[in-house]
Amino acid sequence: MDTLGILSSSIQSGREDPWTAFADSGMIQNEPHLKGARSSPYGIIRAFWANPQEISPEIELQMRLGKAHLPSQAITYLLQKAKTPFAPSFEEALSQQLNLIELCQLALLWGVAGEMGPARELANWLLKFAGDRPLFSFWCKESEFDETEGWVSFALLLRSFGKFKEAEEYLKKIKSPVDPFFHALAIKAPPFSIGEQSLEDPKRGVSVYAAEKMRMAIALSGKGTPLGVLSASGVEIRAMGPQALPIGSKGKFGIQRAVDGNPMNGWTRCKGILECWMEVKADIKNLSLNFVGVGKEALLGFVFYIKADECKVGSEIFKPKSLKRYSGSASRFLFSMRGSRLQIDAGASHKAQLIPLAEEGEYWNSSFLLSFEIHPFETKAHFKIDIV
Repeated sequence: MDTLGILSSSIQSGREDPWTAFADSGMIQNEPHLKGARSSPYGIIRAFWANPQEISPEIELQMRLGKAHLPSQAITYLLQKAKTPFAPSFEEALSQQLNLIELCQLALLWGVAGEMGPARELANWLLKFAGDRPLFSFWCKESEFDETEGWVSFALLLRSFGKFKEAEEYLKKIKSPVDPFFHALAIKAPPFSIGEQSLEDPKRGVSVYAAEKMRMAIALSGKGTPLGVLSASGVEIRAMGPQALPIGSKGKFGIQRAVDGNPMNGWTRCKGILECWMEVKADIKNLSLNFVGVGKEALLGFVFYIKADECKVGSEIFKPKSLKRYSGSASRFLFSMRGSRLQIDAGASHKAQLIPLAEEGEYWNSSFLLSFEIHPFETKAHFKIDIV
């Protein structure tokens, strides 16, 4: 039996489908929690789709407000097929630079709508970010990150490809009940077949680097989003990128470059200082950066947001949720989590800061912020990132 037949059979029988056990364990909320990002038009529309009733003027208003947002557009079509023009486009989805969590949902919604061509193309593009070390904080602003939604969205994506074991492992990571929208999506989403796979997307300046125990993704296009993310079994770099100093400056992190099919031979723009450009050269263990436009009046740092149990700097140990910080010229920082150890070595001396975080959802739910200042007279930086 082919992949489509296996998945269809297992979903109908419930014998192999990991979603059945997940739902039966009480992990589906009775009602959606329309707070924060979920109070957006998309959150309201998807909650209505999960439990449809007569369409009210309020729902019609939310549909109009969300018409430029592709997942909202897809649900509006599902609710009002006769009234809604619908032409899904893989290229348009990536040009809008939705985060990967929403792109997973979009691929599945397109499948529900019967638009299997673009749905399958988008779903296959997303697979490079899955595997045993998912990278779903890639292309994601800090304000948009929801870890639970990441696990469940990618679990449903893998499930639709018949990857039941991997989907089950993702579902095990979920610690609190999920929105009923996902149950509706799980019931209605069709199976996908695996197509052509590539770790490179030159048109969007996206590259994924993979080794036995480590995966890293780099993007030269983005809208205030990370330059890259990395996962090394336990330790994760959930976001890394340029940051206008001081560190606390809001809206000054990440890169700013439209998807235009011309990544300029490795160059991208710094969101915090738009006149500053950054040349990026990378492989699975090395990240080399060259900045143009850094000056005394426009100070810049390069920042890592890291998920780990502890960080060692020399002989000192730092823990999350503590007031103990580091500021100095150390170049090596060793992060540990569940037996995994990842070292970031800046090589040359940069003024560095290590700040423990609260792990309460903000900053991609990270444990540490590690910042290296880029000096106006030394605008190159090289980071060696490796499991030790």
